[in-house]
Amino acid sequence: MNQDSYVGKDFEKSDPVPTYVYQCATCGDTEQDFPMSRKPESVACPDCQGTADYAFTSPHLGAGSGTAFGSFDATTKTAEPT
Repeated sequence: MNQDSYVGKDFEKSDPVPTYVYQCATCGDTEQDFPMSRKPESVACPDCQGTADYAFTSPHLGAGSGTAFGSFDATTKTAEPT
């Protein structure tokens, strides 16, 4: 288990900090935030302090920035029909 938890600590503003899902065999799922470059494969469960292993999940594709989606929408609306 990785003892170097980043939960609640300051990050560099440029570090992407997604939310990862971990599964504890006793308590179920827990979500924790880590910089992408420092995601541990397991963490301590916040409820029972047992081991919670990383659960591979699909990306949250709807969680993009408003600016990025606005640009995409504008491009799509002005594209020539195919």
